[in-house]
Amino acid sequence: MEGSVLPDRLKVTGDLSVHGVTRSVTLDVTINKVGTNPRLRLPAVGFEAAGTLKRSDFDLGKFVPQVSDEITLHITCRANEAKGYAAYLKADAREAAAAARKTAKK
Repeated sequence: MEGSVLPDRLKVTGDLSVHGVTRSVTLDVTINKVGTNPRLRLPAVGFEAAGTLKRSDFDLGKFVPQVSDEITLHITCRANEAKGYAAYLKADAREAAAAARKTAKK
């Protein structure tokens, strides 16, 4: 809806580097779900982001207009909370090292 703010929609702006050229890019983001990853039991978020870039903005405009200058970018992502995931990876590594030591003793 034009002019309304939806709780699951965002505009995210950041720097994108392509082919050694960095430009500010704004993507339209839809949050699919915020919750707990059932397998890892960590806070998680799923989202999709979309936007349109111009190849020529990144010095990749060769053959324009024979080849379209516009590129549609679509990102689908699921992310776990960083500190919790780091702790999960450390615990997993400790378990793997313990299992390796146990196997080596046999």
